[in-house]
Amino acid sequence: MDQGKRKSQWRHQALANALYSKIATGVYPVGSALPTERDIAADEQVSRATVREALRYLESHGMIRRRQGSGTIVIATEPQRLRMPLDSIDALLSYPRDTETVSGEGGRLDPDDPAFSEAELTADGDWHRLSFWRRRIGEVTPVSHIDVYLPQVYTAVAADIPAGGAVFQMVEKRFGVHPAEAVIRIDAVQIDARRAKVLGVEEGAAAVRITRRYSDENGRLYQVSVAVYPQDRYVFETVIRQKATPEKS
Repeated sequence: MDQGKRKSQWRHQALANALYSKIATGVYPVGSALPTERDIAADEQVSRATVREALRYLESHGMIRRRQGSGTIVIATEPQRLRMPLDSIDALLSYPRDTETVSGEGGRLDPDDPAFSEAELTADGDWHRLSFWRRRIGEVTPVSHIDVYLPQVYTAVAADIPAGGAVFQMVEKRFGVHPAEAVIRIDAVQIDARRAKVLGVEEGAAAVRITRRYSDENGRLYQVSVAVYPQDRYVFETVIRQKATPEKS
């Protein structure tokens, strides 16, 4: 990271910390409106770009809500993270509640696209990428970025994505293709430049990646999804219950 970029990051992080302190101590209580970007910039002697990045940070942590025409409202005094339970097959294949889908770009993959390696796509498929992101309902800042890879024949489901829901279910509904097997892998990664731009984070920031690979009853891979969650915006949790064993007589 170059020195100018690092200084910019320090400035907006320092401002976010200052605003967080004022929210936590009741200077700006829950339900109140923060000053305008212009006023904050003047009071803190920073640029409006720095203010926007600081507010984006607070919004991504669930502390404020920004809506056009109504300003920036305080909604929590402590950082909030979306909780995503991993306690069933349905949970592993679904998106978190209280979030909505925003469609992004899409198109056919070039043979040398890094996605072939990341998603372990078969070289003989005519693969297309559909990209979108998830955000809290009514908010602006994305909380996850998702790439879905499909053969060209199934790309009509792009029209269904804005309605929300799992893409493999859209494929099943439109084309009658049922996932006979789903392989799910969870690992830690650093966010690349393409996703960092959408998520509003620094390139190289830590994230959790969930890759889901769907195969039909003939063992043919027909969909791969790669979801990236910045490490400070989600909590993944699972519950393990031990069955009671009958007492021996």
